[in-house]
Amino acid sequence: MKLFVLFLVILLLPDVNKAQTIPNGDFENWNSTSFADLDSPWVTTNSTNVPLLGFPTVTQVSGVLGSAIRLQTYLGKQGPLESAAFVGPISYSQSPTGISGYYKCDVLGHDTAWLVVEFFSQGNAGNLLKFPILGSQSTFKQFNFSFSGNGNSDSMAIGITSSNFINNVGITGGSWVEMDQLKFTGTGITQPIPGGDFDSWSIHSKDIPIGWSVSPSTGPGNSNGVSKSTDHYTGNFSVKLTAQQFQFGSQISTGNIDSFGTVSGGRPFNLEIDTLIGYYKYFPAGSDTGGIEMVCQNSGFVLLDTGVIFSESTSWKYFEMPFKLSAIPDTMRLDVISSTNFMGSGGSTLYLDDLQLKSQRLHNSGIPVDLTPDFGITTFPNPVQNQLTIHFSGNIPSEFGIKVFNAEGKLMIENNYQSGNSTVTLPVSQLSSGLYFYEIPSNGSVLRNKFVKGN
Repeated sequence: MKLFVLFLVILLLPDVNKAQTIPNGDFENWNSTSFADLDSPWVTTNSTNVPLLGFPTVTQVSGVLGSAIRLQTYLGKQGPLESAAFVGPISYSQSPTGISGYYKCDVLGHDTAWLVVEFFSQGNAGNLLKFPILGSQSTFKQFNFSFSGNGNSDSMAIGITSSNFINNVGITGGSWVEMDQLKFTGTGITQPIPGGDFDSWSIHSKDIPIGWSVSPSTGPGNSNGVSKSTDHYTGNFSVKLTAQQFQFGSQISTGNIDSFGTVSGGRPFNLEIDTLIGYYKYFPAGSDTGGIEMVCQNSGFVLLDTGVIFSESTSWKYFEMPFKLSAIPDTMRLDVISSTNFMGSGGSTLYLDDLQLKSQRLHNSGIPVDLTPDFGITTFPNPVQNQLTIHFSGNIPSEFGIKVFNAEGKLMIENNYQSGNSTVTLPVSQLSSGLYFYEIPSNGSVLRNKFVKGN
C-alpha cells in the first residue's frame, strides 16, 4: 500500500497546485541594454537611469556641427528621474565673462531646464552661475550668457539638466533640451571647455536580470555593481553583486527599487510554510557580510521579515531559509545585498545562483530544473532497495558528483566519483522509504530527477 501511494505521488506530482516560484531564480535570463554615453570628462545620469528605466535619458543627436547632447525628463515608478550631464571640477586658469553655445528645447508647463557654471579656487566653491532655459525652440538657436569675471579661480564645473531639479518646482515628464558647441567667451579666452562639442561618445551596456529590480548607482558615471557572471552553480550564468564605495551594498530585489535605493512592493504569494534555498559564493572586504532578506505582507501589513547572512565562502555553498507565517500573505519580496557595511570602501562581492522555494523544486515548475547533460543518464531500479545504479549512455564524465534530497528538500547524500566506467552505484540502504530527488551536475549542466526508496 505504501509503495502504491508513493507511485501515486509521482504520477500526480506535475498536476499538484502549481508551486509559487522565484522569478528567474537561476539567473539565466537577462535584459541587456546597449547605449551611447558621453566620454570623459563628462558624466551623465545614464548609469543611474538605465537600470531603472531600461533606456538612457541622455542621448546623442545631430548637432550644429557633428553631434549634440539631448537630455529628457522621464517619470519612473517613484517619480521624475533627473536627466543631467556634468563636467568638472577640472582645471581652468582663464577668466571668461560669458558662456555661449546652441540649444533646442521643449520645456513643458512651468518646468525649467538649466545650464549651471561654477568656479573654484583651491578647492573652495566660488562664483555659482545659473542660466534658465524656458519654452520651446524647434531649431538650434545661439545663446551667449554673460557674467562677471571669476576672480582668482583655478578650476570650473558645468552642469546641464532637462528639468528644474535645482528647485524641484514644476518638473514635468517629457521636458527636454539639446545643446551643442559650448565654449567660454571674453577677452583673450582661448581655453576650450573639454568635450564642449559633444562629439565623443562610447557604447556601454547594462545587464539586468529579468524579474528583478536593481540598485541605482551611487552617482552619475558610477556602476551599480550588478552584473551577469559566467561563474555559476547551474546553467550558464549567476548574478554577481559587487559593493561600490559609499554604497549600502549592490542590491537586487523582486520588488521595486527607486532612484534612492528604497525597496517596496513584492510579487503575489500565498504560501504560509515553505523554505527558500539556493547557492552562493562570497568574497568580503574585511569582515563584511552580505545577505538575503524576505518580506511577506498582507494588505501592506508585514507578516514576516527574516533573512540569511552570507559570510565568506570561496566555493559554491548551499543555504536554506525555512519560514512559517501566522497568516496567508498576498505578496513576498526578496532583497539581496552584497554588503551590510554602510559607507564602506566597497569591494565585497556576492555570487548567487539556483534560488528557489522547496515547493518549487518539488513541483518542478517555474525555473527549468531538468537540464540533461550531453552524456545522458539513466538510474535504476525504481523503486530501489539498497543500491541505485547510475548509467551513462553517452560521453562518460571522468568525475562527477551526486546529491540526494528528501521530499522536504533536505540534503541526505552527497558523493563524488572519479570513474571512467559507464555504470556506478550509489548506496541508499540507509534512507527511509519514501520519495527522493537526485541531482548530478557536470559540464555546467545539472540533471535532476526522482526515485522511490522501497521498504
